[in-house]
Amino acid sequence: MSNLSKLVSQVLFFKMHLRMIFYTRSRSVAEGHKVLPLPLTGSLFSQIIEYTVNSGKAERLLKAVKLTRREHEIVNLISRGMSNKEIATELSIAVHTVKSHVHNILEKLALHTRLEVASFALTEGMVRKLSGQDSKDSKDSKEKK
Repeated sequence: MSNLSKLVSQVLFFKMHLRMIFYTRSRSVAEGHKVLPLPLTGSLFSQIIEYTVNSGKAERLLKAVKLTRREHEIVNLISRGMSNKEIATELSIAVHTVKSHVHNILEKLALHTRLEVASFALTEGMVRKLSGQDSKDSKDSKEKK
């Protein structure tokens, strides 16, 4: 068998092997199995979110990514410059819980820092503006608890 014949044979075998892999992966996806490694999936998701934010489609992103009520509260408090400890005190929860919420917010919005969260929240109108009266009412309600 000549070298060219061997090469053609190897190429045909490789193409057949790729088709078989594609077929089995497609079946796995159709059956609901995950075929991408978890780190790759997370990275891919983050890149999609980052592209969406950078392309000016953040409003659609906010509709697609659902933050919980508590996460919205924490975004608001981060935007006011509060530390995790201050947020924990304000909401009467553990600092570890605040850290967990902040981590989830960063992941959901594909952001990297608290400053980015605050900036994003301010530019997208996620932050409640508190007047002096609102702030006083908040303190009064805490004292009653």
